[in-house]
Amino acid sequence: MKTNRVFFYLAMTLTLVLGSTGCSKDDANTEVEVPIDDGSLTSAMTFTTKDAEPEVAQFFASELSLDGNGSLASWNGGNESYVCRAINSYDDFGSLYCGDKELPKIDFSNHTLIVGWQYITTNVSEIEKLEIGKEDNLYYLDVYATHHSWQDGLTPFALQPFWALFPKLSDAPIQARVVINQDSDPAKDSISRADVIGEWELTEVMGGKENISKLSFYEDRTLTETYGSKEIAVGYNLFAEEGRMMNGELRVACPYHSCLRLSPLSGDEVFDYGIALIGDRMYLQQTHIFVYAGWMPIYVFQRRTK
Repeated sequence: MKTNRVFFYLAMTLTLVLGSTGCSKDDANTEVEVPIDDGSLTSAMTFTTKDAEPEVAQFFASELSLDGNGSLASWNGGNESYVCRAINSYDDFGSLYCGDKELPKIDFSNHTLIVGWQYITTNVSEIEKLEIGKEDNLYYLDVYATHHSWQDGLTPFALQPFWALFPKLSDAPIQARVVINQDSDPAKDSISRADVIGEWELTEVMGGKENISKLSFYEDRTLTETYGSKEIAVGYNLFAEEGRMMNGELRVACPYHSCLRLSPLSGDEVFDYGIALIGDRMYLQQTHIFVYAGWMPIYVFQRRTK
């Protein structure tokens, strides 16, 4: 078997759309930056909107919401697919917010405001919490969303805005992602051969292009991948493994509890994929592979019923 013909081994580059285009606003309330995090942050900090002053929470409830065109008209870059900004002064705040409301009072000498948005699927009713941690010289911001319906499919996409107020952060870059609350959309805890045997048709590819139409699992631990009129047979096995599927461009994450291992019928090469079953849908992503600025695509299959 030629490895470059195997569907799951294809690698694709995902592009993040970052930054903004420059609106400006003069504000006399610019604060002096006084870094508090000296790089020693080792445990994650959590934020919920209940932690903020009412004035701040009300401002974002009113202003950080989608307009009729599904964009954020009052914010610089409000139609971009991914923006995450650390704001340490009123000048920073005014360069991102382009609306006509008065900015809320924030003590920027002791706090960093984070504002952003990113494309995810619909059916997110609220942001439960935001959690930030630091590794090396990079902050990781996890945005925990509830009531996210993976079983309803992953289209159409919509912008999900978020904001948080943390004790003063250093100038290290911030990488944000939306994390699906496992309690609201639980994947099957463990997957056996009996769960996957049968035919599965591709319905969607997150962060990639369709290059396969069907997967067929058999009891003898073989799997057939269908590409148009061509078929490729490989061996497969399932075992327990905890992890999350993540997509760099769409910035979403889905928990999985099992691993699907594929191997050519001749040879000793193996390829591992996180696998999640939610209802009659199967989600697959090659694991432990980082591709340039993104992750491998997530493939979504629907169980075929006769």
